[in-house]
Amino acid sequence: MVRKKAKLIGLYVFHNELNSTELVTDVLQRALGYHHTQAGNCASVIFHKGEYLVRTFDILEMEKAQIILQVITDQDIPAKLLPL
Repeated sequence: MVRKKAKLIGLYVFHNELNSTELVTDVLQRALGYHHTQAGNCASVIFHKGEYLVRTFDILEMEKAQIILQVITDQDIPAKLLPL
């Protein structure tokens, strides 16, 4: 029997001029449980590249992904869940 590869969902966070890297770092740290350094690195990439895939989820984790997305967007940080 051949097993199909599990589908993944990516949580992308986007840069906007309204949010500081410090705010994005803090929100990612709280929402994703990332260490301050890891969250800061993500925020830096978002600032310089305009967007970043901050986390991937298995399709079975959709509910968890949506909750985390809501926590991030509630802070007026643009983010989306996109299939990978």
